[in-house]
Amino acid sequence: MTRDVYAGDEDLPAAAQSEFIAVLRIEADLDPSALGRVAAAISQRNAVPLDFRCVVESDACRIEARVKLCSSEDAGFLRRRVAQLTTVREVTLSSAPE
Repeated sequence: MTRDVYAGDEDLPAAAQSEFIAVLRIEADLDPSALGRVAAAISQRNAVPLDFRCVVESDACRIEARVKLCSSEDAGFLRRRVAQLTTVREVTLSSAPE
């Protein structure tokens, strides 16, 4: 979470300062733009990718991304956003230990 020291954000409750590690498992069409589109969706959410892997198979692209977010609500939003991409077939979300 980004803090604005001039606004007194140091007083935020501990729950608001916690971080959530999400694991997105994505199955996408075998398309050259699939990986870039997923990376752009993560970037637009101001998320920090901790690990990003892509395996290309004969008919699909399997992407796994570990992403640091502010909350589980942010993770749900990111999952829905990635699922809206035209090249994406399926997205599953789970949490990971830090």
